Amino acid sequence: MACVVGLPAAVVVGLALELDDLLLLPHAVPTAATNPTMTAHFTKTRPMLSLPSPVPAILTSVPLAATGRDTRVGAGAWVESTSPSRRTVAGMSGRELVESPADDAAPDPALAPILEQLEGLTARSSLVQAFARAVLRRVPAALLAAADPAPTAAVLADAFAFVDQVRPGQIGVRVIDPEVTLDGRHAAGSLVEIVCEDRQFIVTTVREELHRLGHEAVRSLHPVLGTERGPDGRLVAVVPVRSAARRDSFLSVELGDRVGLDVRGPLVAAIGRVLDDVFTVTGDHDAMRERVTTMAAETRANAGLRYPAGQVREAADLLEWLLDGNFVLSGCCDLLEGEAAPAAGGGDGLGSDGLDDGWRVVDGLGILARPDAPLVRRPPAVDDRHLMDVAGTTEMSTVHRQVPMHCIDVARVLPSGDVAGLFRVVGVLSHR
Repeated sequence: MACVVGLPAAVVVGLALELDDLLLLPHAVPTAATNPTMTAHFTKTRPMLSLPSPVPAILTSVPLAATGRDTRVGAGAWVESTSPSRRTVAGMSGRELVESPADDAAPDPALAPILEQLEGLTARSSLVQAFARAVLRRVPAALLAAADPAPTAAVLADAFAFVDQVRPGQIGVRVIDPEVTLDGRHAAGSLVEIVCEDRQFIVTTVREELHRLGHEAVRSLHPVLGTERGPDGRLVAVVPVRSAARRDSFLSVELGDRVGLDVRGPLVAAIGRVLDDVFTVTGDHDAMRERVTTMAAETRANAGLRYPAGQVREAADLLEWLLDGNFVLSGCCDLLEGEAAPAAGGGDGLGSDGLDDGWRVVDGLGILARPDAPLVRRPPAVDDRHLMDVAGTTEMSTVHRQVPMHCIDVARVLPSGDVAGLFRVVGVLSHR
């Protein structure tokens, strides 16, 4: 039985060593195989823009972390950078602009031999063929023309089985060692494949985590699929993504080396953890954006009753600047002083045991919804003389860019001029 130490029990649905027919059954017992596949299911609880304005002066004194490498989606990409389709989600920052939609365009003739191999391969051959068209739609015809149709069709059928078996609400992660990749080329190393509901930052987050683990991602394929699933969660149709009610993300990353059997479990668990963070952050994005917007307005309206006008303008400008495509919102919360302080918004609050200096965390969103998150328990630095504190931290982001996060605290001033705790937002700058 495969086991991963340290993976939260609420996250894991099943972890199995998979064999030839890819039976993704929770708690499956592995047997000997020449090409075992490590697979796990996890239960899960946006675009590079030109800099619209200069970096606020207060941030120029905070060291900006750099990884010394290019994490753009198109860097060394396989398919991602070839699609002309672009999507922008307000306030979501990053470099994942390009997607490969499964449209109804006629397939290139180079794909025909592969589709012929899929004909009659299973009872659901027409659905597997639709999946193959969606996955390979952006692959250059010259690559497909050079592919051996039989093994390419086999690996596509296997990928379909993987996507088909991952149910809504799950994140599927596996490591496999096929002879060829999905476009028919010889595989340089292992493939790491992910299936989940489409979200922002999946590609960059996975590539960053693989880099942290010491694996080089040499190519990647990331089609976004329009899907329809039956009552049992299995695929019943692959449809044009732009009109689809459900969008699934299928990411296949080719590594430059083979992943040893002894490290596959930890690798799968690590990818599952960072993707769980992606879903936490993107799921709370709209609510976090609304909270930051509200705090900027409250600061402009009330903070001048207690703090100098220059500090008020600087704090409000910074909060608004964060939302202008410049910051990946990872979490936010309110901090109230004293155990008797009421929870902001009427909630019961999080981390009710309080911080070491008497502050209490309430209404956390994103990663700050977790009472044990290190940045939840970071002592505030604002006081009667300083409206805002901006600090670089040692806590590494796991979403989009693996660099130290920034923590921004702003005192919350009521219309009476009294200070009612503070507002905290954490995340990373979108730009290097």
